[in-house]
Amino acid sequence: MPQIALAIVGETKDLNRLLFSLFESDSVEAGMSKEIPGGSIALRPMSLSKDAAGLSVIEFALSCATAVGTSLIAAYLYDKLKPARGTTTRILIERRGIEISESAISKIFEETISLELESSDEEAGTVNVARVEATGELFPARRQPDTPNRRIF
Repeated sequence: MPQIALAIVGETKDLNRLLFSLFESDSVEAGMSKEIPGGSIALRPMSLSKDAAGLSVIEFALSCATAVGTSLIAAYLYDKLKPARGTTTRILIERRGIEISESAISKIFEETISLELESSDEEAGTVNVARVEATGELFPARRQPDTPNRRIF
């Protein structure tokens, strides 16, 4: 199942509220995962850090079985991120800054999943998720979709 690297950057208090909302739980811990419409979301181990501006960064791995599931995941994420609009909260998908809108999130997911599926076809139907998990590298080197690169930090 292809994985998409997702990072959310913002004030710690905003990210704490977002974490509890995303996982729909009263407690959240590193490595926790949850089935969501269209796939699943997993909180990366040791995933809370600070960026150069002093904002907190939380890293996730999203899994989606098909390109069809991307619209369901995008809708779920957008619904959870809506309250963060207008704050310092930003979203990074595969290291690219994305506008907090359902269409922008869905578009980048669709592009990323289609590239993952192409890569997995080239690798005899498997995605090299084991390498990502073994190295702990959140953003493995791969071809990027044809979306402008908007650097956040």
